[in-house]
Amino acid sequence: MTQKGLIAFRLDWSVFVVVATSAPYLINWLSTPDGYHYTWIIPPYPEDSFGYMAWAQQAVHGAWLLSRLNPLVARHSALGEMKSPPLTACAFGFGLPLVLFLASLIVSNGQLLKMYWHIILWFFLAVAFAYFPFWFQRKLVFGAHIPLCIMSGVVFDSVLAKWSAGRKRKWAWITAAFLFLPLFASTSWYLLASQNREVKANEDSAYFVSNEIMDGLKILRERTKPDDVVLAMPGTSRLIPAFSGNTVVWGHWAMSIDYKERQASLAKLFDKGSNLDDEAKAREFWENDIQIIFADGTLKQSIEQYPFVWRVILKDARKIFENNSVVIYQRSKQS
Repeated sequence: MTQKGLIAFRLDWSVFVVVATSAPYLINWLSTPDGYHYTWIIPPYPEDSFGYMAWAQQAVHGAWLLSRLNPLVARHSALGEMKSPPLTACAFGFGLPLVLFLASLIVSNGQLLKMYWHIILWFFLAVAFAYFPFWFQRKLVFGAHIPLCIMSGVVFDSVLAKWSAGRKRKWAWITAAFLFLPLFASTSWYLLASQNREVKANEDSAYFVSNEIMDGLKILRERTKPDDVVLAMPGTSRLIPAFSGNTVVWGHWAMSIDYKERQASLAKLFDKGSNLDDEAKAREFWENDIQIIFADGTLKQSIEQYPFVWRVILKDARKIFENNSVVIYQRSKQS
């Protein structure tokens, strides 16, 4: 299915689901007595109670049905599943703040729970939501560290407050510095070193785009049309729509629900055991609507190291640009 076909299919199904989920509410609304709010599952209730329950119910129900009935959305949810780590791994990840927090709950005889119940509830709800049966469950734990750090700060402050007099206060600060400064320093140095290595590696042009890649993107913008489909490495494919405006084969995973199928289809063309002849391989490759090959990184290395494999494809293309990092081929005729 082409990119335009996918978009049209997705919109058609979305309209269908919205109409299908709205119809029962509309029918119930027309039959609900004056002075009551309409609902679908629960009985109608007076206007002065739970004012927007029906609207929330309809929104949640519609979103749930849309995620189940729309084939593309359902496939997206299955491929993009983000399962939370085991609870033990989550606990180790929270580290020392969690230890301070739990210890304080045990020794405070419920005083902290009474004073800061809303912050404590915030933390436990964030952790609980991360294990709900949603495909994006792992994202729901984001922010749990905020209430945890707030409570850890409260506990640490209360400990220092008890030792606020004279020598006890002095020894409390010395002990705290001895325990925590090495932890803070080592964490900061580790993050700085690891991030420095990651930025220098610049995998998939995540941090910066080289001048040679930019030159290739400028050529695409000047010599091709936005509808021309470009085959490039997945990392480079994220840059092409933004810098040159072309459609790409490998987009963001959320917009490439058939990523594995397309990957397998292309891999089959270059498989030594394929029963396709050269003409059939070239025809199948270009029938994927590909008009441009933007080769950099491992794709460029593959073309240079295995010219006999790519020969059957590139005989129907002409080279329009090349530098040390990029080579661009454009389809020269209809296969």
